[in-house]
Amino acid sequence: MNVTHRHHSSSHRSPRRRGLYTLSLVTAVSLSAAACQGSGSSSSDDKPSSSPSPSSASTAASSPAASPSTGEKDQVKQKILKAYEGYWTEQVKAYSEGTTKGTKLEGYASGAALVQAQEGVAQVTKDGYRYRGKPRHDASVTEVTPARNGRLAMATIRDCLDISRWHSVNRKTGKVSPLPKGQPEQFIVTVTVEDWGEKGEAGWVVLKDEPSAREC
Repeated sequence: MNVTHRHHSSSHRSPRRRGLYTLSLVTAVSLSAAACQGSGSSSSDDKPSSSPSPSSASTAASSPAASPSTGEKDQVKQKILKAYEGYWTEQVKAYSEGTTKGTKLEGYASGAALVQAQEGVAQVTKDGYRYRGKPRHDASVTEVTPARNGRLAMATIRDCLDISRWHSVNRKTGKVSPLPKGQPEQFIVTVTVEDWGEKGEAGWVVLKDEPSAREC
């Protein structure tokens, strides 16, 4: 999720900010870290690749299904949040290891969300940083759109992302990079997910992960 901010030019952004907002949550969401020099292209080990969506290949029943009960709705929301949790588990692993290889990120994300995560990890690694710790979440499903007319079911998640315990660390010095001045530690992230069924690692797959400047 690309979030536009005032501040320095991209060539002087801190790894923490670049990671965070390059993730378009960048998913990672405002994860930048200390001021590091120069931005660059992603490393060859983590070239971004977007997975094709199964939307075009799937078909939905032409007649509307009966409205789900409250219990069924709650079960769907729990499944969505479980998939979102898995998405973050794999992303944290990638930022810690400095590569998306060996993770299941492609089973939890696709499209813009996947590319942003891959680019964010590659850039932070190139700049000489790793992430330690993990973020905290206060996520809820705000909307679910059932499958219809050949389109897959989709949902929106609102997350209050707390990165105060997710630190960017210089690999050479071991020093933690502070957040840029004015960068909130807790902010709102809006996430779009789609139900891929058995094609997804947990059914639902993250397509967009968009951080905002709104604190929470």
